[in-house]
Amino acid sequence: MKCILSCVFFAFSLTVYCQKDSTISRLSIGLNFSLDYCYRTLDADPMASAFADLRNATEIPKFGYTSGITLLYKLTNNISIQTALQFSDKGERTNQTPLIWLEPDSAFPIASSFNFHYQYIDLPMKVNYYFFKPPLRGFVSGGLISSFFLQRNTEAILEYSDGSVHRRDSFESDGLAAINFAVTAGLGVEADVVKGIKLRFEPVFRYSFTPTVIGSPIRHYLQSTGANFVVMYKL
Repeated sequence: MKCILSCVFFAFSLTVYCQKDSTISRLSIGLNFSLDYCYRTLDADPMASAFADLRNATEIPKFGYTSGITLLYKLTNNISIQTALQFSDKGERTNQTPLIWLEPDSAFPIASSFNFHYQYIDLPMKVNYYFFKPPLRGFVSGGLISSFFLQRNTEAILEYSDGSVHRRDSFESDGLAAINFAVTAGLGVEADVVKGIKLRFEPVFRYSFTPTVIGSPIRHYLQSTGANFVVMYKL
C-alpha cells in the first residue's frame, strides 16, 4: 500500500510539474520591427471628387515603420494568439514639384515636396495558425489593430539651386480621429535559433476601415505592406 501511495504521489507531483512547465512555456515575449511601404485610399463625396483626383495624381507611397514589444501565447501546437504595444509611422508623400517664380532669386527654392507622417500607438490582436514542424514552421495570421492617434507631421522638403535641401516640420492633431481600426493579415516563417529563442519573418498587410479625418468630404484610409521581423524569447 505504501508503495502504491508513493507511486501515486510521485505521478501526481510529476503531472503538476509538467502542467506548470507547459503553461510557462506557452508564453513568449519579443521585439519587432517592420519596414512598411505606406499609402492610402480616398473615398470622396461628389462635390470633392475633383480634389481627390488631384491628390491621387500628385501623391505617392512612402516608407514608414512599425516597432514595439509583442506577446505571443500558444493555445495548441497549431494555434497561438498574439498582441503587441507598438509605435507606427504611416502616411504618404507627394511628387517633387518644380517652383517657378515671376522674379527668380537664388534665395528661393526651385522645387518642393511634402512627406505626411501619421503617427500612432498600435495595439494589434491576431491569431496565428502554424503548419510544418520545428525547427522551421510556416504560419498564416489575421486579426484587428486598434491605433491611437498621436500626431500628424507634415514635412516640407525644399530644394535650392545650390543643391542644398531644407526640411521644415509642422505638427497638428485637430480634426483627426483619436482611434483608427484596421485589419491585418500575414504569411510568415518561424525558426528556432537557440534554446528558447525564435526568429520570425512575416510579410504583412494592414488596411484601415475607419477614416483618419473627422467630418471631411474626402475619407482617407491608411494602408501598408510591411516586412516584419521579430525576435521571440520563450518564458
